Amino acid sequence: IPNPYIGNKEKTFYEVKNREKTITAAAARFEYEKGFDILLQAFRIVNQKYPDYKLIIYGKGDYEKEYGNILDSLNIRNSVSFPGLVSNVAESVKNSTAFVLPSRDEGIPNVLIETMAAGIPTISCDCPPGGPRFLTDNGRRGLLVPVDDYKALANAIFKIIEDEKLSLKLSNESREIITELTPSVIAKKWTDYFTEIINEKGY
Repeated sequence: IPNPYIGNKEKTFYEVKNREKTITAAAARFEYEKGFDILLQAFRIVNQKYPDYKLIIYGKGDYEKEYGNILDSLNIRNSVSFPGLVSNVAESVKNSTAFVLPSRDEGIPNVLIETMAAGIPTISCDCPPGGPRFLTDNGRRGLLVPVDDYKALANAIFKIIEDEKLSLKLSNESREIITELTPSVIAKKWTDYFTEIINEKGY
């Protein structure tokens, strides 16, 4: 059962033509499971075609230790920034071209809920146990790519950059998550679950 969405329900996303030329990602900590190494490889491909685009990765950790060698080997250091943690990810990335969740393993990520609710086009790795697939409705309201496939990830970024209709569609349909994850809906899921357990046990 996912967490409820309790953030801003107003329409806050930027029009496609006014979005900044940035690709964003975020996590609480820089860890292998978050897949940022794959995102950096994908961004190199994007950067070669669109050198004016920047990659911003929010999170906590020593990015030089984790990704310094990758940045240098891919020659993208000047196009990637690591601003650190932010208290409101959706607010910080709401005018991005796309938000990317390159995780190798993820439950039902709150960061994806928040960015989708803000109407930001998202791309997620289709990682186990299936949180991104659930939130994106099998890829309908957010693009899904295979785990560890940096070429597929780059191609998905290209799609959003180059297809204004797709970008707008993802912005609009991603906000369905607000209704589906309202506190009352999630509370009912928990109530139904506990009722089922009680009935099974015969209490």
